[in-house]
Order: sequence, then C-alpha cells, then structure tokens
Amino acid sequence: MTYPEASRYLESFINYEKIPAYPYKESLKLERIEDFLAIIDNPQDYLRCIHVAGTKGKGSTCAFIAYILRQAGFRVGLYTSPHLSDFRERIRILGPTTDNRNPRTDFEGMISKNKLTGLVGRLRPYIEKYNKDSKYGPLSFLRFIRL
Repeated sequence: MTYPEASRYLESFINYEKIPAYPYKESLKLERIEDFLAIIDNPQDYLRCIHVAGTKGKGSTCAFIAYILRQAGFRVGLYTSPHLSDFRERIRILGPTTDNRNPRTDFEGMISKNKLTGLVGRLRPYIEKYNKDSKYGPLSFLRFIRL
C-alpha cells in the first residue's frame, strides 16, 4: 500500500466533522469503538492518558501538557483535531530528543507517511471485517484516525 492509497482509504470513511448539525449525542456511542478495540487487543489499556475536554482551549492545553511532559523526559503522544492541511498533523509523538520532521512541511513529531501507511495496512483487514460484521455500524473517519 502506498501513502496516497492509505490516504484515500482513510478519506473513504464517513467524516462526521464535515456534516453540519450532526446529532452526535444520539449517533456516536462508545460500543462501536469498544468492540473494535477488543478485536485489536485493546491497545489503549497499555497507555497512560490525559484526556482534555471542553469547548475552548483544548489544543493549547494539550500542547502545553505534552511539551511539559516531554521536557520532563517522557515520550508523549499528542492527538489534536482538526488538522490544517494533512490529517497526519493530528498524530504526533514527542520525545526528549526526537525531532523527525521536515521543518518546512511537518509539525514536530508528526507521524510519517511511511508509518501511517504501515499502520493502515496492518489494521485494514481488521477494519474491513469489523465493518462487515458490526452490529453497531461501520467505523467513521473520526473513530479510525484516533487509533
């Protein structure tokens, strides 16, 4: 799988962020993602997370927390949305000494095209099976990209 193929595959999922006035509360239930995560051995169980919620300032707050933790020597994953021009901007890993970016085009720690392509290729069979068999309906762009 190439990066353009992986990108097209991700963009093929319904993206509720682009639907104005979508009834999120009634439609987006945790059962769908919980079932899928169980299929791929619940990777979230092996992470320590800080979830920031609210209506204003989440991106800034998350960036502050991530850079404080990085400075303290931690390797930190940072997921933010929306993205500006490339959805890879949403997925970042910040380490004490790692800066694997092209400073002209990438955010610090942004997932590389190769890593994203590999991840999509590895998860695609599970996604396809889940979407075919799920009693809760198929995964959405928002649900998948957060994995």
